[in-house]
Amino acid sequence: MWNKKWLSITNSVLALFTLMLYLAYHTTMFFLGYYTFPAMPYIVMAVLMTLVVLSLLDTLHKHNKKMTIVLTISNIICLGLLIGIYIVSNQQLIVYFRTIPKVLGIYLIIFIIVYLIFYFPKSKYKTKTVSIVLCVVLCVATLIGFSGIKNLKINRFEEGAVVYAVEDEYQIVFTTACKGTGFVKIGDNIYYDEEAGNLVHSETVHKITVPQAVLDENKSYTIGSRSILIEEAFSAITGRTITKEFKFRPIDETDGIQYYTVADAHDNFSGVINAANYYGDKTDFVVVAGDNVNYVESTDSLERILHLNYEVSKGQIPIVYARGNHELNGESSNELKEYVGTNENDEFYFTFNLGESVWGMVLDMGQNYNDDWYEYYGVAKSEDYRYKQIDFVKDVIANKENTYNAEGIEHKIGISHINTAITDYKQKLFYDYFVELNESLNQIPLDIMLSGHVHEAFYVPNDYLVGNELTLENTDYIGGESSGIPKYVATGANYHSLLCSRHSDIQSLSKKNNFVNGSYLGVALEYNIDDEVLEVRFTNSKNEIVEAQNPFKQESYGKVIYLS
Repeated sequence: MWNKKWLSITNSVLALFTLMLYLAYHTTMFFLGYYTFPAMPYIVMAVLMTLVVLSLLDTLHKHNKKMTIVLTISNIICLGLLIGIYIVSNQQLIVYFRTIPKVLGIYLIIFIIVYLIFYFPKSKYKTKTVSIVLCVVLCVATLIGFSGIKNLKINRFEEGAVVYAVEDEYQIVFTTACKGTGFVKIGDNIYYDEEAGNLVHSETVHKITVPQAVLDENKSYTIGSRSILIEEAFSAITGRTITKEFKFRPIDETDGIQYYTVADAHDNFSGVINAANYYGDKTDFVVVAGDNVNYVESTDSLERILHLNYEVSKGQIPIVYARGNHELNGESSNELKEYVGTNENDEFYFTFNLGESVWGMVLDMGQNYNDDWYEYYGVAKSEDYRYKQIDFVKDVIANKENTYNAEGIEHKIGISHINTAITDYKQKLFYDYFVELNESLNQIPLDIMLSGHVHEAFYVPNDYLVGNELTLENTDYIGGESSGIPKYVATGANYHSLLCSRHSDIQSLSKKNNFVNGSYLGVALEYNIDDEVLEVRFTNSKNEIVEAQNPFKQESYGKVIYLS
C-alpha cells in the first residue's frame, strides 16, 4: 500500500547518506575532474545537495507522489554509481566512512535548527521555547567558535610513540588530544619539544630528538605532555601533565640482525601489522617504505601514518621510514614532516646508524610522474628535489670514513619507496636520472635496496646492465603465458634490490592484490652471522614463508634467497 510519509522519509535518509558518502571521499574523485574539468566534482556535489534539499522539502511539506518517485529513483542511481565506482576501482570504503560521523553531526544540527524555525508547531508557549533554545544554541556556538573554551577537554595520548632512526639520533613522535608541551625522559635526562628558545605548546603532535646512544643504554623512555587549555598573551589555563613509559630494545647484534620491510599499506593495516610480526621479539627494527595511506587530506591521515608505524613497533624498537608518493598528495601533505623522521632541513632523505654495525641510506623520489603531470595541478617540484640527492650521495661518499666505511660497519642498507634499479619499460620514468644516480650509488657497497610502490614482491639481481629489458617469463609467477613485452628496464645498479609489498598471501601475480581481505606479503631479512650472508624470505600475514619466484626466468629460489 502506498505510504507517502515513510517513503519520503526513507528517500530523505537515502539522499543524505549519498551526499555524506560523496563528501567522505570526494577528494579521490580525480577522474571526475581531470578527465573532464576540475569543477566537475563540485558540480556533482551541488547536484547531490539539490537532491537532499528537494527530498527534505518533499518530506516536510505535503508529499507529491510523482516527485517522491523521481527523487527516489535519482537517489538510488546516484548511490549505486558512487558505490559501484569504488568497488570497480578496488577502494576500501570503510576508510572513507570515518568522515561520515562528522558530516552527519553537522547536518543533524542544521536539520534541527531548520525544523525548529520553520516547522515546529506554532503557539505562544512553543514559540517562546523555540526562541530560548535557539538563543542558547547561538550563544554556545559563539562561545565555542570565538574563544579557547573548545580546548577544555581531558588530555590523553592519541598515537605513538614511534622511535625513528635518523643519522645517529632517534626522533620520537607522539600525539595528544590537547595542545600543549611535549617531552621525553630517559634516565635523568629530559628532552623537550622546543624551537628557538620556546617550548612548542600550540600543537598536538610532538617530535623530540634524543641521542641514540643514551636511549640504547637506558632501554626505556617516558613520553610526557602538559596541556595548555586556554592561552592568552600573558596568562594561560594549563592542564595536568600526562606520562607514559615504554620499554625499548636496541638492536641485538649477538644473534645476527633480523628486520622486516613493509610498504604500500594504503590504509589497509591489519595484514601489514601481522606480517611485520614475523620475527616477534627478535625483531631488531622495521623498515616502512612509504604509502601508509592513500592520500594526506587531513590530520586524521597523518595520525594514521603514525598509527601504522606504532603498530609495527609498539614504540619498543626503531622504525626506518621512507616517504611514498601517495604521501605527497592532499591538503595536509606538507605537515608530514612533523609525524615521521626527517633530516635537519625537514626533508625525507638521510643516512642512519643502528647499533655498532648497521648503516643505511634513505632516498626519496617524491612524486612518481614528471612535475607537469596533470594530477599535481602545478604544485609538484620533485625533479629538483631528486637531483639534490645525487649531491647528497656524493657527499656521503666523500665522507665515507665517517659513514659507511666507519669502524664497525658491516651491513649497508638502501631504502627508497620507488626502486632505483629498474623502471617501467613503456614510460621509462626517471630512467636517465636513475642511471646518473647509480653511477654514485654503485660506489657504496650496498647489501640491498628495499622498495615498494609497484605492489609486487620479487628480487632483482645486481648483474643487470644499463638498458637490459626485463620481461616477465616465469609462468609460475605471472600465472600464465608471458606477453613477451618487456615490463621493466634496468638502470645499471650493481646492488641487490627487493620489491617488498603485495596485498596477497602469495608472490604470484595470478592472484590479484586484494586491499580489503587483510592478506599481505612483505619481506623478512636476516644477517646470518655464522654464514655471513643476508637471508631473504617473502612472508605473508599468516607468517608463512612463500616460495620465491624469479619473475624474469623460469626458476624458483626456494623458501630462502641467500645474498652475499
